[in-house]
Amino acid sequence: MGILDRLLSSRDPFISDGGMETDLIFHEGAEMPLFASFVLLDSPGGREMLRR
Repeated sequence: MGILDRLLSSRDPFISDGGMETDLIFHEGAEMPLFASFVLLDSPGGREMLRR
């Protein structure tokens, strides 16, 4: 059984990462080539978006 199967069949909660880039693009208006959020670190405005 793989790790994903174990996580999904467990009764214990787990945290996964997903959706940050989509949220930044569609709700914050961020410009990110290829959904690469690290480019936001290059500007003060981008860093503020990531902090929020």
